[in-house]
Amino acid sequence: MNCSIVNIMNLPDEILIIIGNKLIRDKIYTRSIELIKNNCEDEDNCSLSDHILDRFCFDFLPQIHNIIEQFILESFSMERILYAGNYPQLCQLILVNFTQELAIRVLADESQFARIFKNQITHLVVLIDYIESRSYDDLRINVFQRIFSLLTTLTDLDFGQCSRSLHPVLTFNNSSADGCFSSTIVNLRINVRTFDDCQCLLDGRLSQLRTFMLH
Repeated sequence: MNCSIVNIMNLPDEILIIIGNKLIRDKIYTRSIELIKNNCEDEDNCSLSDHILDRFCFDFLPQIHNIIEQFILESFSMERILYAGNYPQLCQLILVNFTQELAIRVLADESQFARIFKNQITHLVVLIDYIESRSYDDLRINVFQRIFSLLTTLTDLDFGQCSRSLHPVLTFNNSSADGCFSSTIVNLRINVRTFDDCQCLLDGRLSQLRTFMLH
């Protein structure tokens, strides 16, 4: 099914609209919505056109918003889609090309995202843009901490990077690890710099953790 969705998203806008009108009549195809393109090496290639996004938000979403369980989104359209409707069944998010600055804004305690999804999201995949610098290392830690503090029902977290060859490396000290507590996380997949970083997260602060995987 994923392959079919990917191929569809690369078709011309007019054909996408025709297909979308047919698919929204079938609940099987509308529980998981993927709104990124196949050639997703950069943000421009990931994004759908404004025309398609408008049609999706105004024509398609009002008909299917109450049955959507999963969104696969990229940074350009993420807020536009998530704030366009009410999603009572939404519990899984996959965020692709998620910029670190956007993450800080979206994951703020008083953000619209927090008000809507704080007690709703159980599965989260964050594929974040990678920039090698000390300031961005600190940003990544900040984003990671905010996910833990904000999403109170989160059970599964995959914190990775868009490129297949690189992953945002997390490294912790005593102060940066202080915000990484959770009584709900069961499965965690990340990339850390050293074995000491693993030990820092496996000291009991994730009391329900059952699976810990490294990229």
